[in-house]
Amino acid sequence: MLLVSVLAFLPGVSDLAYWDDEPWPRQLPFFTSFASLLQPPTGIPDWPYNYFRPVWIASLLLDARLFDSPLGGHVMNLAYHAVTTLFVFLLARRLLAGQVMAPLAATLAAAVFAVHPIHAESVSWVGARVDILATLFSTLTILLALAWRDSRSFAALLLTPLAFLLAVGSKEVGIVTAVLVPLAMVLAPRPVSQPSAPREQAITLVPLLALLATATMIYLAYRVDAADRVSLGLGTLPARDIATGLLQALGYYLQKLLVPWPQSNFVVPAMLPPLPVAGLILLAGVLLAALALRRWWRAGDGVPLFGLVMLAAGIAPALLLALSAIGATPVAERYLYFPSAGAALALAAVLARWLAGPRRQLAIGVTTLVILILLASSLLRSQLWSSNVALWTDATRQARTHALPFSELGSAWQDLGDDGQALAAFSQTRGLQGDPATLAASEYNAGLIWLKRADYTAALAAFRAARSDKPDYPLAHYGLGRVYQEQAGIPTGRAAEEDLITRIDYYSLAQRSYAEAIRLNPSSGETRLQLIRVLLRQGDLVANAGRTADAQASYRAARQQLEEMLTALPDLLQQPGITDLRTELAAKAPL
Repeated sequence: MLLVSVLAFLPGVSDLAYWDDEPWPRQLPFFTSFASLLQPPTGIPDWPYNYFRPVWIASLLLDARLFDSPLGGHVMNLAYHAVTTLFVFLLARRLLAGQVMAPLAATLAAAVFAVHPIHAESVSWVGARVDILATLFSTLTILLALAWRDSRSFAALLLTPLAFLLAVGSKEVGIVTAVLVPLAMVLAPRPVSQPSAPREQAITLVPLLALLATATMIYLAYRVDAADRVSLGLGTLPARDIATGLLQALGYYLQKLLVPWPQSNFVVPAMLPPLPVAGLILLAGVLLAALALRRWWRAGDGVPLFGLVMLAAGIAPALLLALSAIGATPVAERYLYFPSAGAALALAAVLARWLAGPRRQLAIGVTTLVILILLASSLLRSQLWSSNVALWTDATRQARTHALPFSELGSAWQDLGDDGQALAAFSQTRGLQGDPATLAASEYNAGLIWLKRADYTAALAAFRAARSDKPDYPLAHYGLGRVYQEQAGIPTGRAAEEDLITRIDYYSLAQRSYAEAIRLNPSSGETRLQLIRVLLRQGDLVANAGRTADAQASYRAARQQLEEMLTALPDLLQQPGITDLRTELAAKAPL
């Protein structure tokens, strides 16, 4: 079971960083202490400050300490998935305690969880590790709570809220564990020797709930910041649109659990099931929940009901995301990792009954066949995750009207050094659906290619298009500054005085562009550094023309910028060349 959990997604292990994994080398050095995990410092480049996921960040820091490349992060994802599979198995076996076929049913259900292709995104993408960690620690929390209930282990009582904090510290979906724990304590079968009187139940339930409530308050004290809350914006949507969006997103998630094909790492509204189909899927889910409730009410078997509640609780936060449209992928396969653990528990309960009947061999055969089909599908799907080009080429085939897959495909070709393919992909984004940041990023990356080719006319057009798409996009202004800076460094071949004026004008344009980029993103050390270099070279240019006073003004401005940069970003002093630059400016602009 653990072996197949690794085997299923082994083809996706690579030395590549996907999507928003790339900024981590610039971001992680800011987390230097435990306190910084709980309250991230300001000035982290491209950091989403509405995140509070300290456990996830700690896991990335561990990757950086143990490994020198993204490969290590992918290997760790496989390990976390294997451990989560083990916990799903242990929880299923514990919930089925007393049933003859519990070990086999738990093994088969955990194997389905281990190889389900819907997990390819979570396991193959290091950034999606949050879902794996939240599920891992949530199932561990429930196991510890049941250990406290059944054995009165004081250690289990104390470790339960700690495991819960690790779950919510991994991802917000972990908060539903606070509901799942008391539900498990009520629904899970008790040892025959243990009293089930209300007083005895209260002795175990009350202190545990008090500790979980305390842990929840601690989490919320760090998580909720009145100045930095994310608005879902649901008040602007008509009630009918909210209902339709919820129904279609829910239908998509339930459908993908049962029939995970086709798959895409970029889900667009056209991929969601039509409203009538989504309604039928929801109706089927309600009927299953009713049967599970009836089973618990009549036979006292609460395992199917618990599994379905865990599934529903895990999907609920994903439905809010689907309505809010926060991020580039409000509906995504990775959001099913946590709910699929609940589905596996419900499946274990069904298998336990089937295996205990006269058709045991048929049950084993059918389940094994399903596992093999899912395994083959996961192997094929995870292969796409071994290449950014393959992954985003697949996405462009399925979402041809959206800009982001083409933009990411262009970046993938750009990383491989194929600028022609990259420009072709970037050009596809024009006129497609996409948020301003995506369209601006595509134009900016195209501008970098034109800049590398010294085609300044095309580069300026691309960077201006990026600025037009998103006026507050700092990289667009940075790109314009780079073009003007390079043009200023090239002699025009005109008369000396005219050449000097033209090049100074270019330096002035570069200064204004860099200043605007810094205003929009004060934490960009690279932009500040380029501004300093512009001021320095402009000073050299006018000094060579005998304009000493103007040269000194440029040098002093450059030195002031450098000192301000090092005050705001002291870590930059460790970068190669900064000390030499500081020494040069000190000699040219003494105080």
